[in-house]
Amino acid sequence: APLSFEVESRGIIKGDNGELKAGKEMNGAEWACMAARGILGEKEVTDASTAPVPGVADGGLAWARPCMNALAEAGVSLPDVFERPLNMPVMRADAAELVFQLKRDDLDRPANQTEAFEGLKDFSTVSTLTPGEQEAMGVMRHVGILEGKNDGTVLAPNDTLLKIEGGKLVNELL
Repeated sequence: APLSFEVESRGIIKGDNGELKAGKEMNGAEWACMAARGILGEKEVTDASTAPVPGVADGGLAWARPCMNALAEAGVSLPDVFERPLNMPVMRADAAELVFQLKRDDLDRPANQTEAFEGLKDFSTVSTLTPGEQEAMGVMRHVGILEGKNDGTVLAPNDTLLKIEGGKLVNELL
């Protein structure tokens, strides 16, 4: 089934007025809720606290608090992943780090960083990442969950995450 059908039919992403808008960038709140619903499940989100999340600026998007609290209860270090307010676009590196923190034990690891980033043309962006982001991006790329942009050879960790990319990240883990 097409990706948009998979993530929409499972209630993982609701879309804007019923339309997915796959090429639109995601903000932190949308990404948190997509990841929480898709990876943890709707029950975990529904049962989570609605209290403000320590260390995270919700940017006026209080509706995302149950998603954030569900992620925190699952062991995600939220201040590391959501360094910017939730109403701001989420970066690809931060999205990868969230998935990596949730699925760390289920993912194959590359033998080394060289293998993880094999085939990339632009390594300069890798050096701008924190060690946690480097590990997360390397593992996500190694297992084929997060591809490079353009012809697949540009990592683009500091580019904003598009809804279709967020859907792919979650869908690959279902």
